[in-house]
Amino acid sequence: PEFCISLLPESFSGLMEDLSGCEWGDLIEIRMDYLQEVDFRAIRQATDKRIIVTCRTSSEGGFYSGSISAIIPLYQAAIDNGMDYIDVSYSEAKQLLNKLSLKDSTKVILSHQGGERDPAVLQKLLVNMLSLPEDVYKLVFTAAEENDITIAFELIDFAQTEGVKFVIHAMGIPGKPSRILGAIRGNCWT
Repeated sequence: PEFCISLLPESFSGLMEDLSGCEWGDLIEIRMDYLQEVDFRAIRQATDKRIIVTCRTSSEGGFYSGSISAIIPLYQAAIDNGMDYIDVSYSEAKQLLNKLSLKDSTKVILSHQGGERDPAVLQKLLVNMLSLPEDVYKLVFTAAEENDITIAFELIDFAQTEGVKFVIHAMGIPGKPSRILGAIRGNCWT
């Protein structure tokens, strides 16, 4: 399994410094929550790692507080400059994806992060996400207790039967084992 390093820089100069310490990862997720302007060419020149560009709103545990329409130019610039993935929230996908000029070189991760941990609700959410044909499906929820990681494993089993690429795990201290075990069980990366 591959290892993804997630960065949440507060400035572009901070991001460039952070990139120099990411040699040991396979992919780098750059959270653009705080960044207004980004030089994607400089990012590409700074690393040969595959890059995931995402912007998390507060509703999904992120720090971006602007409008959804303001994210469109950010994602388009990422696509135009050859970033490997854009990670788009499922709740925003219908507003965003049809406004982007996608290219084969940039894959789409359709994601959901939230506190819901009811297995039936999460499986229905995953089914709904699969109705949008994207490259990778990411479903992350918050575990309240250690047994909640079994929910992640059930969702992984379901995703495998659907034949899709996925990243499914639980957040929080009780969910930590699902990141490692999920990678062994088929997640694209952890």
